[in-house]
Amino acid sequence: MGDDSEPEVELLVACMNRSEPPPVLARLPPSAERPALLVINQCTTIEPPPELVAPGVRMISVRERGLSRSRNRALELARGKLLVFCDEDVLYLPAALATLRRGFAAHPGAAIVTFQFQTRETGALFKHYAPSPFAHGPLSVAAVSTIEIALRRERAGHLRFDERFGLGAALPSGEENIWLADALRAGLSAGYFPEPLCDHPGLSTGHRAWSHADARAKGALLRRMYPRLWPAMVGGFCILKYPLYRARLSPPGFLAAALEGARNLR
Repeated sequence: MGDDSEPEVELLVACMNRSEPPPVLARLPPSAERPALLVINQCTTIEPPPELVAPGVRMISVRERGLSRSRNRALELARGKLLVFCDEDVLYLPAALATLRRGFAAHPGAAIVTFQFQTRETGALFKHYAPSPFAHGPLSVAAVSTIEIALRRERAGHLRFDERFGLGAALPSGEENIWLADALRAGLSAGYFPEPLCDHPGLSTGHRAWSHADARAKGALLRRMYPRLWPAMVGGFCILKYPLYRARLSPPGFLAAALEGARNLR
């Protein structure tokens, strides 16, 4: 029988084709307090290994594909009071648990708190983050990455990701931004706390040059997040995000692909 206890903090780890959990806690000293791990291991090229249930670790291997589907399965199975979304190539900083607690203490009424993360090779912050805490609104959630998100399970654990979006789906990005926008529309509050939880190697999928498929996904994302304002948002994206797609697309090319994605969203 497994451990049915309710941990204070549980990391929801998405991975693929692994025989054992990824070493996301390798940066923590051996004597440090450790969060629980819930690992959803999507197996597309290997036979799923037996379910692992050990002290503080559960690893569920499934024959399915799609990052949003993995996140949803983790939310369904989660037991922790505070949940943190995690990718298999993330490493948590030694002070991560203390940072997490400070973040939720700074936003006592929030269902969701977002944090920062660092670039592993340099230790520098991955983005240009705001220096002070704030309450998220419909625009700020568009800039959040999944590995920055933590939530109070009793308040936000019922939310689910739109499985049409995210890696492995037809629209390969934006699932976390939609999830946050849905939370705000449901009346939940979300705050930002200016300290990093983890680091990540190199550039994430959100920071490579956008392709035609990415532009289509962005258009669909904007329609999904802003159902009334999406035409204006697509035009603004075309201007503001030019540095992110110029290596592969012209502005007219980006605009056409984004409008195609928005209009074809079903």
